[in-house]
This record gives sequence, structure tokens and C-alpha cells, in this order.
Amino acid sequence: MHDYFICPVCGEDVKVGALSCPACGACEKTGLKGDDSGYGLDLPDDEFDYDSFVKKEFEGKAVRSKKERIAAIVAVLLIVALLLYFVL
Repeated sequence: MHDYFICPVCGEDVKVGALSCPACGACEKTGLKGDDSGYGLDLPDDEFDYDSFVKKEFEGKAVRSKKERIAAIVAVLLIVALLLYFVL
């Protein structure tokens, strides 16, 4: 029988029935319950298919509006004009 469990906050051994962790002071209100199965990283399942996720999320080409195209052209022309002004 195990008289100790691992503190879900700091990982130290804690006696079963203890009110708080002697190492970090975590109590039941702050997450010390003796069952640390709910703690840990929220990692995706092993069955997670990253390639299908990317395909689904980023499907299709980005459509640029006419205003965005004009703004990009103006920005490029402005940069070229400034470079020419300071170089020549």
C-alpha cells in the first residue's frame, strides 16, 4: 500500500491524508487532491493527423482585395522612391 502520492504542483511526495504539500504548500483548494490524472499538458492525441489539420485549416488561396493590392503597390513604390532619393 502506498502511503505517499506525488504532488501535482511540485512533484514531491506527500503523505496520504496530508492537508497540504510540505514542499510547496499546495492544498486541496489549489490543486492537491491525491489524484493527479487531470493534470499535465494538453497535448493532442496520438491519432492526431497534423497534415489533415493543416489542409483543413489553410485550404484554398488567400484572396486579396483590390485595396490590399493597391496598398502593396504604393508601399513598394514609396520604398523605391525613398531609396532613390537617399542614394542619388
